[in-house]
Amino acid sequence: MILKFKYFICIIFSISMVLSEKNEILEYKKLIDKTLRYVENDYVDTTNQSDLIISSLKGMLDDLDPYTKIVIGSSKDRLDMLTKGKYGGVGIRIGSLRDTLTVLSPMEDSPAYSEGIISGDQIIKIDTIQAIGFSTRQASEIIRGELGSIVKLKVRRPGLKKYLTFELKRSNIAVKDVPFWKIDENSIGYIRITRFSRNTFEDFSKALSEIDAENFYDNNGNGFRDLEEKYIDENKNGEWDFGERYADKNKNGEWDSGEKYDDSNKNGIYDKNGQLKGLIIDLRGNSGGLLSEAIQILNTLIRKGQPLLYTKGRDGKILRKYKSTSDPVLSEDIPIAVLVNNSSASASEIISGVIQDLDRGIVIGRTTFGKGLVQQVRTLNDTISLKVTNAKYYIPSGRLIQKEDYSRNKKSNLNNATFSTLNMKRPVNGGGGITPDVKTKPNIQPSFIRALWREGLFLRFSSQYINVNNITNVDFKINKKILNEFEKYCENLDSELDYELPGERDLAKMKDNLGINESGFNIARNNNFLLSWYVKGMNKYFEKQKKKQFKDSENIVWIKNGLEREFSRIIVNERARIGAALNVDSEYKEAVNILSEYDKYYSILGF
Repeated sequence: MILKFKYFICIIFSISMVLSEKNEILEYKKLIDKTLRYVENDYVDTTNQSDLIISSLKGMLDDLDPYTKIVIGSSKDRLDMLTKGKYGGVGIRIGSLRDTLTVLSPMEDSPAYSEGIISGDQIIKIDTIQAIGFSTRQASEIIRGELGSIVKLKVRRPGLKKYLTFELKRSNIAVKDVPFWKIDENSIGYIRITRFSRNTFEDFSKALSEIDAENFYDNNGNGFRDLEEKYIDENKNGEWDFGERYADKNKNGEWDSGEKYDDSNKNGIYDKNGQLKGLIIDLRGNSGGLLSEAIQILNTLIRKGQPLLYTKGRDGKILRKYKSTSDPVLSEDIPIAVLVNNSSASASEIISGVIQDLDRGIVIGRTTFGKGLVQQVRTLNDTISLKVTNAKYYIPSGRLIQKEDYSRNKKSNLNNATFSTLNMKRPVNGGGGITPDVKTKPNIQPSFIRALWREGLFLRFSSQYINVNNITNVDFKINKKILNEFEKYCENLDSELDYELPGERDLAKMKDNLGINESGFNIARNNNFLLSWYVKGMNKYFEKQKKKQFKDSENIVWIKNGLEREFSRIIVNERARIGAALNVDSEYKEAVNILSEYDKYYSILGF
């Protein structure tokens, strides 16, 4: 009887605690209404209640994690672009160069591309609105609009005397997240992925099938390499034999000129060298996106049944496990290298982390961002959405990708732990982000070169030079004449380039500490001849060095490549520009070298 009474008391106490908590929450909700009312009635200036409510919503989420947030207006448009993979516009990437909106590149198959807008075009007017001084965001909001409607752009093309006018019909613009792929002369393939939206897996598959094209024949004509199309197994022995790289239509046992094959290495014959020998997946700067696209890409690379990912929700409950659901499209014998940096996040970290944990390939670059929280999007109204974190990502080794566990502001006990890869038992770091197997330092451009890019001088010069000289040859070369013309163009600018040479900043700090002005006069000590002489000498040294920047051998390599990129973009397309950039990409070259040396590659994996 006493036990029953105690049990009854416990139940009553629990119920009262719950009711008390609910009453407290109701009281706090009433406080919001009261606060709004008092501010509306008593605040010294006029207020906008809608803005106050939005601010309160944002403030409510501040103590949670960085990714649980209110998404409004243009931010919501960008979110929709990610989830839908397209948007309504004309298909141009624009930047602001010296207060002038400049077309960086038109997107292929877009209204802007088909109507003849090219890289370097300067947008002077949008419809009837003068665009000088506009930010790219302001311009984008005007250029985008209702599908099928017309937007008129008045354009100045450098090198031409008259303005050009383009009337462009707004249409659905497909987002291209795989802007470049290739296979080099050593049969090392490369695919760049800039983010993960609705079209990424499809674009990745097309790129992979193209660079691995001499490995299969597209029987059903769907543009993809399906499992049964991996090779033509003429002798039905279940494996690929040499000679089975083509469809032998007339059954004569050899390839004839009328039989289809894909000449990946462009040597004009059907040969073994066309076979893909290694694949580089470039995820540098890729901030992530849709998990579903990343999982589908992993399905093309990882053996069926292998663990890929699992998510944990509140109280550590496992919500979902992901495994590879199909046999890989890419042969498991082909080495993989994934390029990452500290801007690679979320879905990029899942792909690189899974490949590392399963010892399917190596990761090269710098430690990734560390974003392993899962967001769910809830629509609040037509213009406002809520992204709320509802789970955390864990990759096969058990590592949490997130660099910090934000739940209740406590550190995760998985941080700074060491884990092991599943097959080779190699140690891999926990504590957030993916630590590369091969750490690299990026090629840091000299300050002078960064200033040239910052001022948009490569694009501005290239656009003018190409239009004045009517250059259309896609096999152009940046020669000494063009380099000299570019130097003159930069010297004739109406303002000096703002940059510092190595040591110049240290000299400035020293002058500040000693009270020395630009002329070398020591303010604090009135007149110190030695200091004055030293400072004047250093000033002259840096002035002299700045006049030699176009003769510096390191700078010449970067200048030549900068012009190659922009000439390629204007004459050919954006893909050609990306390809030209790889010529000075030290991390890409490191990946090529490792994939070309199988012993080195497999030793990194622990074989």
